[in-house]
Amino acid sequence: MDLSLYMRPAHWGDAIVIADAVTWLGADPSLATLFATDQTRLDLLARALIFRLVAEQTGPLAGQANAIEPYERIAALLT
Repeated sequence: MDLSLYMRPAHWGDAIVIADAVTWLGADPSLATLFATDQTRLDLLARALIFRLVAEQTGPLAGQANAIEPYERIAALLT
């Protein structure tokens, strides 16, 4: 068993789930708007997107030309 004990912000897991749902499962981007009700949650959502994008680009599918497309739907809400 590998335990990675680390203190994460309370809504970090929520941000990851929302980022994945909008990016990969086709959930409505307004879900992100409902979550990001303050600057802290908006920052967590941005960090979740960056985390997923970096993880994807360092994995076995790295370098695919269309890798950024799924992230554009939700990234537009962060600006």
